[in-house]
Amino acid sequence: MERKELLELIITIAFLFLVIFTCDPMLSFIPISLQKGLVILLIVVFGFFAGAVWHERSRDEREQHHAQLAGRIGYLAGILVLVVGIAYQVFMTSVDIWLPVALLAMVAGKLGTRMYLRNRC
Repeated sequence: MERKELLELIITIAFLFLVIFTCDPMLSFIPISLQKGLVILLIVVFGFFAGAVWHERSRDEREQHHAQLAGRIGYLAGILVLVVGIAYQVFMTSVDIWLPVALLAMVAGKLGTRMYLRNRC
């Protein structure tokens, strides 16, 4: 494994760990000051994660195809989780506004980018 790939893996694992660790059941056992620190750390690690994803470069067509496929699968997995979360909350009679907002942001971001790139290129 190359150094760059190892760094991306470490950033991704740290990001996922912080997301899981800052979920509500975990926060009930953590002091408020540590919770705020975890959220700040989550934002910082997200910045590194976003930078790693943004600056990802493919060396050939096969790697480019793999990156596109990974992006599609990640996008669809995110949408699936949000739709299941919305459906679950509808049946529990209270929908947290952040789930539909996140879903709309993902879909609008993808659609807007596709339209922009289609008209630009």
